[in-house]
Amino acid sequence: MSLLESQTVPLWIGNEAVLSGITFPVTNSATGESLTAHGATPEIVQNTIDSSYQAFKTWKRSSPWQRRELLTRAANLLRERREEAAAILRASTITTTNAAHINIQTSIDLLEELAGQIMHTMDAIVQPSKQSDDMLAMVFREPLGVQVGIAPWNASLFLGMRAVATPIACGNTAILKASEKTPMAHHFIGRLFHDAGFPAGVLNVIQHSQEDAVSIVNALVSDSRVRKINFTGSTAVGKIIAANAAKHCKPVLLELGGKSAQLVLADADLDKAAQAAAIGAFTHVRRLVSRSYARQD
Repeated sequence: MSLLESQTVPLWIGNEAVLSGITFPVTNSATGESLTAHGATPEIVQNTIDSSYQAFKTWKRSSPWQRRELLTRAANLLRERREEAAAILRASTITTTNAAHINIQTSIDLLEELAGQIMHTMDAIVQPSKQSDDMLAMVFREPLGVQVGIAPWNASLFLGMRAVATPIACGNTAILKASEKTPMAHHFIGRLFHDAGFPAGVLNVIQHSQEDAVSIVNALVSDSRVRKINFTGSTAVGKIIAANAAKHCKPVLLELGGKSAQLVLADADLDKAAQAAAIGAFTHVRRLVSRSYARQD
């Protein structure tokens, strides 16, 4: 049974669907339809990190050719499942069919670009040695470890994919902390990677209710086996995550506070610039605005 048919979103840990028994409702603001998502607990977070950590011991030794093949498979599978992905995006967010397909195509492009660039992850830096003119020093890149990607609800497929695909391509394992507003779209990424052939634990996906956000994020950030945090979202929350990570000397990658930023140059067509700004700002709320106007009438 598909996610859309079951209207239930489990956790995705070790390439298996996990029902926690702790559920929360997720409602599509455009349609009013609801589904049920299973939420993580701090104990489940520990199990998830353990799954990712154990998988890293093997995945870090995977060859770039193996990773390239799996990324290419994932891109091809997403292309085959384009309509399913679009239906999930429409059921998860207030978005148009066109915007959903842009979201899907950019995700395919990302996977294919990573597959094409993956050999560069093996590049070694060769430099003269300070000890002798007859010696050379070589520096090799090594995967860092378990990385956590915290993705937002908007452009949920692409931004969720971006949060985890690059670390995985470089030989790390990843935990995608799904948005509580779009768990179905983010769960779809976990299933896609499984079906493409990625080993268990390379990508785990968890979600939680809004009320449990603090305890779950703290459990992820504070665990010593998690080596890096990637967060896209508000500046206020980003500051909290960065401060928490700093306590553990843990690097973070933050994309904060942007909302359809736009540069309009002196020679720009102002009508087109205004239209682009409106599309960028309201792509995910267009139906809701229309419904509001209808009610006012």
